[in-house]
Amino acid sequence: MKKINRDTEAELVGSDNAACGNVNKAYHDFYDGERSYEESFEEYFDAEYNADLIEIVWGARPPYTLLDCGSANGLTLAEFAKLGIDAWGVENSAYMYAKTAPEWRAKNLLGDVCELPFPENRFDFLYDTSLCYVPPDKVETAMREMARVCRKGIFFGGITTDMTTEVIERHDLFYNVATLCTGREWSEKFLRNGWRIAIVDPNILARAWKCECDANTGDLPWYPSPGVMRYCFYTKL
Repeated sequence: MKKINRDTEAELVGSDNAACGNVNKAYHDFYDGERSYEESFEEYFDAEYNADLIEIVWGARPPYTLLDCGSANGLTLAEFAKLGIDAWGVENSAYMYAKTAPEWRAKNLLGDVCELPFPENRFDFLYDTSLCYVPPDKVETAMREMARVCRKGIFFGGITTDMTTEVIERHDLFYNVATLCTGREWSEKFLRNGWRIAIVDPNILARAWKCECDANTGDLPWYPSPGVMRYCFYTKL
């Protein structure tokens, strides 16, 4: 796979790269550098991997409720549903939200993670890929809002500066990112806003790390160590 440069690809095809929500159109139109989010979806998302990590960290098996923060056009919701997970989504980009299939419009909502349209404790778990695209002055507001609607825990799948350099460069991970932090810096924000680190047992961390390594067999690892990956999981206080 060649190194991604979304802006270059957008220019080559004369694509309108206007901002829509917190990201530009090229973010989703050239998701892997050449293909769109829809075309490269299976390469970047695995519902079973997410469910396995939730089971390892919190001991929970479907059925349960889950909110995908940064759900794009709702493709993740259909994949979660196949596993018996009652998944909902919230997406900031009107451009991507407009591509949601009619059957998922009721559960995939156009909205802002800083002001979620749900009651308190509505979801058992949250899966987040949106926080790193939220401006720094709003990130902690979003974290408190996420804690408000969550009952158990959050899997933070966002970008950190201490992910492996090869993965950052190959996948252009810093593209459109608004808040760049190390895993530890992200954890400090979570800890101030209604969360605590979920993994305290080294055996559970070892199992989570094995799940991560197995999922990336034959490919570059996204995290350089179990210690960095530990900062992906938080339990609501």
